[in-house]
Amino acid sequence: MIDELRQIAVFSKVVEHGSLRKAAAALDISPSVVSHHVSQLETKLSVALLYRSTRKLTLTREGEVLLGAARQMMEAVETGLDQVTGKSTEPTGELSVTIPSVLVHSPITKAIARFHQNFPKIRLDIDYTDERKPLIENRIDVAIRMTLNRERSPNRKTVLKAQRYIVAARTYMEARDPIEHPSQLLDLDWIDLKPVRQNRLVMTKDGEVDVSLSPQASIQANSAIGRYYLARASSGVAVVPGFVARHDLAEGRVVQLCEDWQIEPLEVFAEWHSNTPRQSITQLFVNQISESLAFHNKAGGL
Repeated sequence: MIDELRQIAVFSKVVEHGSLRKAAAALDISPSVVSHHVSQLETKLSVALLYRSTRKLTLTREGEVLLGAARQMMEAVETGLDQVTGKSTEPTGELSVTIPSVLVHSPITKAIARFHQNFPKIRLDIDYTDERKPLIENRIDVAIRMTLNRERSPNRKTVLKAQRYIVAARTYMEARDPIEHPSQLLDLDWIDLKPVRQNRLVMTKDGEVDVSLSPQASIQANSAIGRYYLARASSGVAVVPGFVARHDLAEGRVVQLCEDWQIEPLEVFAEWHSNTPRQSITQLFVNQISESLAFHNKAGGL
């Protein structure tokens, strides 16, 4: 049993650092010894835990399951040692987070900054990107996602509701006839986000029949922020989260079209590994971010 515990600890360190060499340096042993421990563990369990290539390591499904147990084991040991030695139980560790780049402008960034201020011993690796990265292959602990209708799951939690607006530059609209009904929006130049295409847009208003639009894009962009700046530069109209355009709307540089009609808001949610321990820093991060954003959710989103 002692040998297995040692091998599991080495395996956990390999996953944490992403390579045998880095894990060996952290453990102050040779890479060959690290490789031996992992190989011996895989032999005893009769499963592959890691797929190895010259460039990266990837967890197998069995490896992901064992990693959850390994993290629980390591956290239990660290907690026990802290209790025996009287050390502080302040959370420590590394946390990898991926977030859509458009959320740079949202309250989530401030919530993350507040989290780091409260827990400075947790090292954060934040990847702001429009690429939807899978958790396992990229060794990500938490992903912040955006969607219209997320699938419910125990390892997903809504943290923010983001209202969406149809916006265009004031100069763009001044050269065109006023928009008095959503059906007239189809005559405008639309800027779409790829690969997530806005094939159908449903607009609602009390006392009116719902309007369903399928606009054809004149421009496609792979960046949500890029799409907004194209609209602000008079290239057309775009559907964007309210927090992106709020300042320019207040300053009058852009205008909201059909503002008395409602569009379904975006759901911003956190996703993490299904076997993540409840007492982990991952769960602490999700809970803290959710609590920080609770005020915005009560106010009806952004």
